[in-house]
Amino acid sequence: MTSIVTALTAVAALVYTNQTLRLTEQGQYTDRSVKAVEQLGKQGPDQLYARLGGVNSLRLLMRDSPEEQLGVVKVLTAFIRSAAPRPPGGTCPGTEPAADVQGALDVLNSRDRDLIEPHGRPVIDLSGTCLRRADLSNADLRSAALTGADLSQATMRDADLSGANLRAALLRTTDLVRANLTEVYLRDADLTGVNLSDAALFKATLSDAKLDDAYLTGADLADVSLTRAYLAGANLLGADLRRSYLDEADLTGVDLRGADLTGAAHNSGTRVDGVITDENTFGTWW
Repeated sequence: MTSIVTALTAVAALVYTNQTLRLTEQGQYTDRSVKAVEQLGKQGPDQLYARLGGVNSLRLLMRDSPEEQLGVVKVLTAFIRSAAPRPPGGTCPGTEPAADVQGALDVLNSRDRDLIEPHGRPVIDLSGTCLRRADLSNADLRSAALTGADLSQATMRDADLSGANLRAALLRTTDLVRANLTEVYLRDADLTGVNLSDAALFKATLSDAKLDDAYLTGADLADVSLTRAYLAGANLLGADLRRSYLDEADLTGVDLRGADLTGAAHNSGTRVDGVITDENTFGTWW
C-alpha cells in the first residue's frame, strides 16, 4: 500500500509540475506578445527599429508557440492595414513598402496555414492596402482578402493566390509569372501590363477587368470569366482559353497565335479587330 501511495504521489507531483510549467510558458508567451504589440504601436520614422523588433518578436513567438499563430497573424495583418493604407480615391506612393511592412509580410508567409486555417477560413486580410513593389515571391495567399489593394509592380512570381478576393485591386505591371490564381476573384481589377505568363487562372473571374497590354503567354484561362474584360494589345500566345466566357470582351489586337479557344462563349459584342492568329490557333469563330 505504501508503494502505491508513493507512486500516486509522484504522479500527482509530476502532473502539477507540468501544469505549472505550461502556465509559466503561457504567461511568458503572453508577456512577449504584449511587448511586441507595444513595439508595433510606436509611430514615426525614428521608431522604425522598434517596430522591426516587434515584427521579429512575433516571428519568434509564432515559431516557439504554434498555438499563438492565429493571434500573431491577426496582429500583423492589422498592423499592415494601419501602416500602409490605400488612400480612398488616392494614389499609393511609388516606393517599395517600408522595412517593417515588408518584414510583417515575410512573417505572415512563414505561418503554418494548415494549423491556423483548418477549414480554409481566410485569415490574411490585406484589403485596401498599399503594397506597391512588395516582394511576395512564393507567397502563400490562398483565400486572402485583397480587395482594393494596390499591388502594382509587386513581385509575385510563383505565389499561390488560389481562391483569393482581389476585386478592384491594382496589379499594374505586376510580376505574376507561374502564379496560381485558380478561382481567384478579379472583377473590376486593373491588370494593365501585368505578366501572367504560365500562370494558372482556371475558373478565375476577370469580368470587367483591365488586361490591356498584359502578358498571358501559356496561361491557363480555361473556364475563366472574361465578360466585358478589356484585353486590347494583350499577348495570349499559346494560352488555353477553352470554355472561357468572352461576351462583350475587347480582344482588339490580341496575339492569339497557338491559343485554344475551343468552346469559348462569345456574342456580337465580342471585339476581335486586328486579332493575330496562326495555323495553331483553335476555336476561332470570326
